[in-house]
Amino acid sequence: KTLAQATSTRATYFPGMALETFLFSFVIFVFGLVHGGDTCDTCDGVELLQHTNSVREESGTWAYPRDWKTHRDLANVSGFQPITWGNVAGNDVVLNFFSAVPVFGKGGNYIALLHKIEGGNPFPQLRILEIFAKGELSLFCSGPKGSHRTKVRGPENETNAAYKPHFVFFCDWPEEEKDLERFEISFEDGNGNQLGTMVAEQKKGLLQQYRTVACIRDVWPEERTGLRKLPQWMEFHLQHGVEHFLIYTVNLDSQVLVDLYEPYIKSGVATRVHFNEEVVGATADPESFHGPIHAQLKGDCLYRFKNHATWIFPAIDTDEFINMKDGNLFEGGKVPEDYAGSSWDAIVKKSGLERDRVHSIAFNVYRFAEAEAGQME
Repeated sequence: KTLAQATSTRATYFPGMALETFLFSFVIFVFGLVHGGDTCDTCDGVELLQHTNSVREESGTWAYPRDWKTHRDLANVSGFQPITWGNVAGNDVVLNFFSAVPVFGKGGNYIALLHKIEGGNPFPQLRILEIFAKGELSLFCSGPKGSHRTKVRGPENETNAAYKPHFVFFCDWPEEEKDLERFEISFEDGNGNQLGTMVAEQKKGLLQQYRTVACIRDVWPEERTGLRKLPQWMEFHLQHGVEHFLIYTVNLDSQVLVDLYEPYIKSGVATRVHFNEEVVGATADPESFHGPIHAQLKGDCLYRFKNHATWIFPAIDTDEFINMKDGNLFEGGKVPEDYAGSSWDAIVKKSGLERDRVHSIAFNVYRFAEAEAGQME
């Protein structure tokens, strides 16, 4: 598990249950202030949020995340159709992009084209990396009406990663269009044949410059492990140095997320990206739906915050906390209150490394068995 600086995957947090209990009670109190007379004096936790939504439904203001619109919506990512790139050795080569993210600034100006590795493609998808490297097929991208046509650049350093949840292509884009909020991307092969289109979205001015940020992926729908722990998780990290959240919602998310997230959206400490993903089949299996999309949101997060943050938590579970104990990392020998934001530079400095050459910090994973009642020490 890693914490990323520019690119990587994930960070682990260690639980502090007493603080969780306090923060959850505190946030429920805050919800009472936000919603005023709509609160339920006998409700507890998620029951309060469900009660609030019943009030919303009666008043006509209730909505699922898929219908919820906010002034801090950074992008709405809809599913893209697979693109048949060409044929190699009698096999169709199909590109499965799941997101397109505009990136402008240090390191270049481009649209990051995030590509799935798993699912729905009979052609070995990692073989696509070899096709790019050997030039067996050519892929070009352009803006509307063929403007600024350029050759798509293939995956780079991430091809050496041990864990490959996705890989990324790059469509270079002119810097003078950096303030657009919608980018229409067309693809064609080396012979000029049209292959397909994609749309990338952004909203300028929502993301500022931050030291440490966190992305909150789609919340597991089981209320005990997901929704109940989300408010105190956000409060904990705000208190300890995380400056901004990028929250992700999907179509399967519970409607109570609207109430959980609204105070953070309104206060400006959170921005939202919605993945307009549909559940395929008659029943929604959380494992088959949420598992693959977690990796997709992680990749999207890294490129959304590129040039906006020094350190990124790309995929954090709401039951994971960091409890920093080693004061020797810091001047004065004491762990600062904002350690979730300041520890990473301190670790790099203590290690004698240059920050720009460190792309991630990894932690060992510790899992604790749940204690029997009355057996907690």
